[in-house]
Amino acid sequence: SWTNQLAALITLAALLPFLWALAVKNAYTEETYNVWSERRYRGAIVLLQIFRILLAIFFIGFFLDKFISQEIALFVVVILIVVLIFFSRRIQSLYFRLENRFMINLNTRELEKLVSVQSDLAPWDAHMANFEIPPGSEVAGKTLQELRWRERFGINIAAIERGANRINVPARTQVVYPYDNLSVIGTDEQIQSFNQYLESSESQNPVIRTRTEISLERVTITYDSPFVNQTIGSSGIREITHGLVVGVEHDNERILNPESNYMFEEGDVVWIAGNRLRILALQKH
Repeated sequence: SWTNQLAALITLAALLPFLWALAVKNAYTEETYNVWSERRYRGAIVLLQIFRILLAIFFIGFFLDKFISQEIALFVVVILIVVLIFFSRRIQSLYFRLENRFMINLNTRELEKLVSVQSDLAPWDAHMANFEIPPGSEVAGKTLQELRWRERFGINIAAIERGANRINVPARTQVVYPYDNLSVIGTDEQIQSFNQYLESSESQNPVIRTRTEISLERVTITYDSPFVNQTIGSSGIREITHGLVVGVEHDNERILNPESNYMFEEGDVVWIAGNRLRILALQKH
């Protein structure tokens, strides 16, 4: 019926951006052009592109065949092929606009998560800031254990972003390199003191950034918890959660960045920064 045909066309229109990404999205990237410059790879690139286009056409034909006759489905596929040939650049431009809008919305949600983390830290008079290690800095090439930032400034290094890689809750043996982005948790005074220290180690001021993928979660130590009467260091929480204990609420007292020899007691509320799923799984222990 015409209602099925109309529903099929509307659904197909909604799927087109994804099918376009499958068929031709990477055809215009700088990486593709760089590989194309090597003659020995051109045949493989052409075959790969043909396969991707045929795969997209197959999905379109398979979908339409479920709702409309084979003759109409074939006609629609031919029309789509003609449109792709003559309007590929315009369609590509439209796709990029849709993709950019999607990324903006995604980044907005990440920013909201960051605001949530900062809100959780606010009652502790603590927050998270990011520092970029400049080239030539005296701290570059040293491990966190050698730098002893926690002992000297009271801060915690929640993560290190290095190029495309991100090291959540780095070990004390982790080496700091130039251009590393450090996610630092501490009070205003601790952050300011640490910033002044980094500035003094290099004439060029470090860049402070505000992006983080660390989640801050709370875990309550119950009477039957295996962590009761254990210290932070001996409890294995760091290894289990791949996280950092950044605060403990004990008898209406808040302890920011507690020492590793702090002993958990029943009723303690432990705040951990790190991977959210691992932290939540801690409740099962």
